[in-house]
Order: sequence, then C-alpha cells, then structure tokens
Amino acid sequence: MKDTVNFVGGYLRTGTTLLQSILCSGVNTNPMIGESVYLRGILESYNTCMATFDDNSHSYFDDREDLRKFCAGQMNAFFEKTRTRHGNPQHLILKHPYLTPAFPTFYELNPEIKFVIILRDPRDSVASAMVAKSKGAEQFKNKSALQVAQEINFFFEQCINCPDVNFHKNTIFLKYERLVGDPTSTIEILQHFLGIDLSGFNPHDENADLMQVRSDENPFHTELYGKAISDKSIGKYKDVLAGSDIEQIETLCKQILDVLSSPAPTVRVEPSSSQI
Repeated sequence: MKDTVNFVGGYLRTGTTLLQSILCSGVNTNPMIGESVYLRGILESYNTCMATFDDNSHSYFDDREDLRKFCAGQMNAFFEKTRTRHGNPQHLILKHPYLTPAFPTFYELNPEIKFVIILRDPRDSVASAMVAKSKGAEQFKNKSALQVAQEINFFFEQCINCPDVNFHKNTIFLKYERLVGDPTSTIEILQHFLGIDLSGFNPHDENADLMQVRSDENPFHTELYGKAISDKSIGKYKDVLAGSDIEQIETLCKQILDVLSSPAPTVRVEPSSSQI
C-alpha cells in the first residue's frame, strides 16, 4: 500500500494534540512525536526565494518550477528521514500548529499530503489561551483575548480561502465539539478520509500515547491532558471571559461559529464557499 503523509492543523488550544494522539494510535503509523518545527525553515526559504526570484533566486534556479521542485525535494527528504527514524510506518502523522496557515503551500510542494484541521468554538479556544497565559504560557504573553481571536481567524482563513480546488479535496475541517462529544462516529470519518485503521482506539481509555506526563507546571496541561476523551471543556468560556470579550469574539469569529453550528462533524470547503 502507498505511504502517506498527514498533517494535523489548528490553532493552539483547539485539540490538535488530542487529534494527533488519536491518529498516532492507528495501525502502521508513527508514535506520538514532537512538532515539525524544522519545516518552518523550508517554508520560509521557499516563500522568500519565490518573492525575490527576479532579483536573486534566478541566479540559482532555472525558473520558479525548478525552485519549487528543489524545495519539495527538501521537504520530502525530511518526511523520509522522519519515517525511517520511526520504523518506516506507512502513515506519517505530523503536527505543528504554526504551520496551519501554510498548508496550501505545503500542498503546492507535495499534492499527496492530506490535512485534518480541527475547529473549536473560538470562545473556548480564547478562554483556554487566557488560562494558559495566567499560568505563564509565553505563546500568549501580552496578548488580549481579542488578539488571540484575530490569530484564530488568520490560522483558518489561509486554508479556507485557498483557491486551489484540489487542496480542498485533500482537506477536512474537524469539529472539536463533535470529536469529544461523539468520538466513535467522528473517528470513523477520519478512518475513511485518511485510510488509516483506527479501530484499536478506545476513546474511553486514557491516552497513553501522549508524549508528556501531565504536569501542573506546564501551562498547556489541563486537567483533561492524557485522560479519556471528555466534553467537559465545552462552554467553559462563560466562566473565564468577560461579557464584552465574548461579544467581540462572537462578532470577529462569526463565520467560524456559523460552521460549528451545523450538525455535521466535519466540513469540506469549496474555494467559492463563503461559509467561513
């Protein structure tokens, strides 16, 4: 069977680690591994060289397609090194939330990649970020609730507004609330989309595949970290955020909230769609 590369995407505090742990429990996948920060360098080099091709990059590459193929080769070499390091699994599962806005570019470099982007109620995501900030999370230092909401929009808009129809065929948006509320049927959808056997995953067991033991000193570890799937975090924003912040987030993230209000557990977006 064909080897696959699959990316987990989403904003921080939206359930990307939970989703990664589920996929990494599948048959013939890599174990739960650290985030793919190395790819940020390849992406930066590719974007910079493309933007300055006429001034600089033409001295090194025949044309833009030559540049694309070179950077694609670097990225694919990283995939193969990672695969080899972890026992040559058929299905490679990678994650780094900050790569999410760049998924269309990664697809441009390798059109075989599939993407699962998790969407969570932005009010709960912002509330979780503010709690992590109060515990010392550097990622949210000096950021207001509204600024976090603006970042959430940026993360998803880059993928939703991608004009490439084929990118959208390789991408689904998974609703966090459905994943934790009805994990069995939602996991079946993931199996079908990715071609990964996840029948061995038990949503009622604690997630032993998580890389770190829960620690109160880690600002990103909540009481649910490493536990069985639970919907207890849904709606917690009411206990964390001020009413004025909630109203602003609802206005700014209205399109995301509209999508989350539909009953379907996943969303496939067409380039011309205005649903987000």
